[in-house]
Amino acid sequence: MMKTSPANSSVVDRAVQRALKEKEAEERPYDLLKDGFPFTPSLWHIVIGPVPPRTHSEGGIEVIDSSQEAEAYQKTVGQVLKCGPLAFEGKTASGQELRYFAPGIQQPNELIGKFVVHQSNVGQIFRLRHSDQVIKVILLEQILGVTDDPDAWKFYI
Repeated sequence: MMKTSPANSSVVDRAVQRALKEKEAEERPYDLLKDGFPFTPSLWHIVIGPVPPRTHSEGGIEVIDSSQEAEAYQKTVGQVLKCGPLAFEGKTASGQELRYFAPGIQQPNELIGKFVVHQSNVGQIFRLRHSDQVIKVILLEQILGVTDDPDAWKFYI
């Protein structure tokens, strides 16, 4: 049996964690953005594909199904798939114009493909029959912000 020093074990641990994260990223079903789906949002609605729950913990242990279901319920990060034609028109209840949504994003096509963090317990959830994938339809004003790393967020069960 090969002995490893504490310095070597931390390098190995980091390599294993990186490999697990890369494997999970490969398994993500984000084909809805490329392949499309039979739904066009109306007015100011936004369609989001929720980021799927983790299948392995940070230490490499497989996460059981009930924990995955609970995390999927709690998750508030998703990828914008489609926007309604009036998504950036109008004002919020407090009078803020929606066209000032975020720096560099002032039209619906600029938001498509981005990962967003949204309020919890909002929107309508739909499940696609042919792929069993979930989409969520929300309003633009229910989005809290844009994120570059959807895996950077923890969701407590």
